[in-house]
Amino acid sequence: GEDGELSTSPKHLQPKGSHGSDIWERKYVLLGLLGYYELSLREDVLDAARRLALYTARQVGKPPKTSLYELGWAFHGMESASILEPVMKLYRLTGEPELLAFGTYIVECGACGREDIFEAARRCDSPFLFGGNGTPKESVAKAYEMMSCFEGLLEYHLATGDKNALLSAMLFADMIDKEEITFLGSGGAEFPYNLGPGTGEQWNLTAYEQSRDNLGLAMETCATVTYLKLLLRLFRTTGESVYLDRAEVTIYNALLAAMHPDGSSFDYFLTFAGKRGGVDNFGYQLGEQFLTCCSANGPMGLAQIPLHTVMQQKDRLAICLYFEGTYSFPQLADITLSTRYPYEPKATIIVHPKTNTPFELAIRIPHGMEQVTLQCGEMVYHPKADNFFYIKRVWREGDVVTLSGQFPVLCHLSRKTSEPQYTPKVILTKGPLVLARDSRLDQTLGNGFCFEEKPAYEVLPASEREHILVQCQGSLFCDYASAGQFRDDSDTFESWLLTTT
Repeated sequence: GEDGELSTSPKHLQPKGSHGSDIWERKYVLLGLLGYYELSLREDVLDAARRLALYTARQVGKPPKTSLYELGWAFHGMESASILEPVMKLYRLTGEPELLAFGTYIVECGACGREDIFEAARRCDSPFLFGGNGTPKESVAKAYEMMSCFEGLLEYHLATGDKNALLSAMLFADMIDKEEITFLGSGGAEFPYNLGPGTGEQWNLTAYEQSRDNLGLAMETCATVTYLKLLLRLFRTTGESVYLDRAEVTIYNALLAAMHPDGSSFDYFLTFAGKRGGVDNFGYQLGEQFLTCCSANGPMGLAQIPLHTVMQQKDRLAICLYFEGTYSFPQLADITLSTRYPYEPKATIIVHPKTNTPFELAIRIPHGMEQVTLQCGEMVYHPKADNFFYIKRVWREGDVVTLSGQFPVLCHLSRKTSEPQYTPKVILTKGPLVLARDSRLDQTLGNGFCFEEKPAYEVLPASEREHILVQCQGSLFCDYASAGQFRDDSDTFESWLLTTT
């Protein structure tokens, strides 16, 4: 409308309409407009976003406006509070004081009527307890919506310099990494602590519960993608490589495993064993395409990867992730990456400079990489993992930097679950990859496998359908994302294994 209105509800029902989702839907309209503006630089698109945000700010706030706490469908305003992200992006682009006031109002509300979740994070409370009232079926610890609010809080920090906002987001990310994120790089489950709306999408101390025989619906792809976005936003804000290490685990396991082999869709939930596919919580049939929130969010997760593989910071180019391709930066260089990382722990970086002045390459040395060698011309370095290594020089056309190392196979013991009869189990990883058994590779799957203490591992050449193969105790393991991807009734897989220890 002329006043900036763009809503899923008629005016007389705003802003509570569409079963409470009106403001949540406006958030995605704003993010879509901002994404298009970044590509097109069309001022009319930016103006449309600005007017919609202002229209919303004039409806939501302190009396006589509608309180944030009254908005949303189940989570006492938390889902609507996530509009903070595009509002603060718009403030940074436009300097509109009314948008800063609206963002400040959301932050001061603490994003949720049950509890100030930003303050709870600064106290290092367990996220599965955020906004709890003692009734599991009324839990508001919804992974996707909660993480979206912290994405917005990071935008608030970038716009205002508020150090508490940054601290809150960092502490929250550390707590969910410790208590909620599984070896697959996603989190949230159906039980045992929170049983609220959005079955399978609630924080439930999933990092502890992940080895259960029955985890139920868990690790929603929307939560996977939002966690990935939160990690990458934290890296852009802090420069700390730990967020990239965590992001790799999410990308190579949860995100890629959820994608159907032909790229046509994404699974709603993940499992550590069984079959691919499963149930969908929410979706619509649109022509021949069945669309869910997860099949829409999955591609958004993939789209984050090239944006963060190579990044520029003034006179520095940072190699952050290792995905093959050429990345262009007109003022400094084109960077070509040739690699099969992490299936082979090495990469070739070719520099095509566009300047005769020196600039710096910052090369990330991945977490857990051993025997690292970095060679640039005649110079050979042996940097340590978990950080960046810096090379500054006048680069010449075709200069090559090679990274190589080893990812050992590691065995991890499960944490104690809440089950009355807890059974210790182990899971194998190689670098950021979780390893799994697949019935197509191992006909003994289903007959039991008891992991012995300190077995030998042999890495074998990858097959056509698996990115990596590892042999252990006479059984073949592949990368988790490849397991079960034949997607027929006879193709099953398992990740957690019984152990004699």
